[in-house]
Amino acid sequence: QEAATDWGGALSDAGKYQASFFRRRSNAFPGWKNRYSTYDLSGLYNETLLQTKDPRTNRLYFAFLNEVQWRTIADSVTRSSDQDRFSRVVGDRLYRKILRGDVVGPRILLNDTWDENAPVDETSPYSGRWPALRPALTKSAAAGDLADGARRLLAYLQSQGYCKDFVVSDFRPGKDGMLEFMSFVDEPVNIEATSALVRSASTFLPRYDQRVLQAFFADRGFDCRFDDELADGIERKAAQPKLHPQQLRGVRTRWRLVPDPDAGL
Repeated sequence: QEAATDWGGALSDAGKYQASFFRRRSNAFPGWKNRYSTYDLSGLYNETLLQTKDPRTNRLYFAFLNEVQWRTIADSVTRSSDQDRFSRVVGDRLYRKILRGDVVGPRILLNDTWDENAPVDETSPYSGRWPALRPALTKSAAAGDLADGARRLLAYLQSQGYCKDFVVSDFRPGKDGMLEFMSFVDEPVNIEATSALVRSASTFLPRYDQRVLQAFFADRGFDCRFDDELADGIERKAAQPKLHPQQLRGVRTRWRLVPDPDAGL
């Protein structure tokens, strides 16, 4: 929401953005509910429970909202170059939250007046805390330290419930200071959203973990390019039968880092 509002253009009006989001969510919800009719979704309709538990803690519902969110943004951010820049902005925001820590949630109303700078009501079930990453990441741009930083950032996301597990390969040196490596994130919390967007041929995907790492590498003076795909491990298994996209529970990413002192946002 913050990145969307700050982006400007059609997304600068928070009211219009939210109206578009709610309309798309309402239209898509019956189909989503039917798709997961065999799952226990009772917590989404229990008014008493909703007073004490954020429904977004239901992983399937979170992924549904995530898909709706990115489709809504794609309606306004239509050019691929702008979508890439928008995703980088989201990743940089998340990266800074990890480094500095943050508290998110509803604000405490003062005299019934909403103020974006008011303190967060941490007693609300809709609030959450991002603890600052400690110890701080080293400023070194050496391959080993970059690998360690990538693993620590993914471990942080894992500790926050973002994914089940992850693997980061060794960094391989290439020409002119280029570095290459592979990563695999197992069962990210929004895998259903990513899978649904991929099946609809969308290239505008959440990619939160990749964008966080991209911001980290830019902070260390590297321009970063990556290719990703739904997968079931960090390595391709030639002998394995091809699986349906819905059976693939992770994302494998191939990375290329090129030294660039102007790589930061």
